[in-house]
Amino acid sequence: QIAIGDDCTPTTPPVVVPPEVVDPGLASPDADDRQISERLSYLHIFDHVLQTVLIGESHLFSGQEQETLRAFAALERHSRYLYTRLFMRKHGWIRVSALKSYGEDVVVEQSCKCLGARTSSHEPFVQSEAEIADGEEALLLLTLPELKALAKTRGIKQLTGKAKEAICAAILKGTKQRTVVSFFRKAAGGTDDSTKQRLDALIREVAKLTGPLVRLTPLTVELFERLHLVFFRTPTFRGNDNPMKVAVLATIGQIRFPKYIVMRSHDLFTSRESVIQYRALLEVGSQMSELGFALVKDTEVHRQGWELFLQYRDMWAQHT
Repeated sequence: QIAIGDDCTPTTPPVVVPPEVVDPGLASPDADDRQISERLSYLHIFDHVLQTVLIGESHLFSGQEQETLRAFAALERHSRYLYTRLFMRKHGWIRVSALKSYGEDVVVEQSCKCLGARTSSHEPFVQSEAEIADGEEALLLLTLPELKALAKTRGIKQLTGKAKEAICAAILKGTKQRTVVSFFRKAAGGTDDSTKQRLDALIREVAKLTGPLVRLTPLTVELFERLHLVFFRTPTFRGNDNPMKVAVLATIGQIRFPKYIVMRSHDLFTSRESVIQYRALLEVGSQMSELGFALVKDTEVHRQGWELFLQYRDMWAQHT
C-alpha cells in the first residue's frame, strides 16, 4: 500500500515497481493479471511521456507550466494513475463512487483529494462538485429515475415518457419562479431570495444525490494534451486511435510492431507558440474533414467549410 503524506507526496522515496508487483491501490477485487498489467502500463507510459518531454523539450512550455508538470510528477503513484485513467475518458463530471475499478475506495478518495489540492505553484488537477454553477449542468448528471424522484418532490407531475431534457427544463422553470411567499415578502419591504440562491440550493440538492464528483481541470487537460502532442507528434484522439491506448496495447502484447531504435529530435517545434499554433491548425483540419462528409445538397455546411478555408487561406499559402 502506498503511504501518502499530508502534502500528497509519497512518504517514502519513489521506487521502480516491476509489473508483477501489484499495488493494492491500483487493483480492484475482480481484476485479473492482464487488467492489472494494463493499468500499470497506463501509468508507466504517461510518466515516460512526461519525463521525456521535460528533459528534452521543456523549452516548449512556460515556466508556470513546467512547475505544474513537475508538481504532477511529484504526486504519489495512485494519484498520477487515477489522473491518467480520467484523462483517457471523456472530460466531464464523474461520480467518485463510479471509480471503484481504479482502486480501493479509501485510496481513490485520497487520490481525488490530492489531485484537487491547490498550491502556490499550480491550480488543482481536478475540480469537485463545488465548482458546478449551472443548474442544467447539475441536473443532467442525474439518472432518469433520480431526476423523476427530484421532480416529484417539487410537485412536478406528468413525467411519464418525458426525456431528461424536458424534466430538467421543468425543474429549472419551477426553481426560477418566485414563490407566493417570497412575492408578498418583497411587497412588504422584506428581502426576496434571489434566483441564484434558489439555483445554488438546487445544485446542492443534486450533489446529495450524486455524492462527490470530480472533473479534470480544463487548463491542465489542455496542458497535458499539448504535452502528448509534443511527444507523439500526432493529435491526441480519444478512443481506439489514441496514441496512449496504442502504446498500452503494444506494451501488454495485444498488438505488435517491428523492433526499431527511437531517435527523438528536439527541434521539431521552435517555440511554445509554434506548438499552440500547430495544435489549433490540427483542430481546424479536423473540423474541415467533418464538414467534408456533408451531403451535396447541404449548402449551409459547405458554406461553413468555405468560410473556414478563407480564414486560413493566407496562412496556408505562406507555407506552401
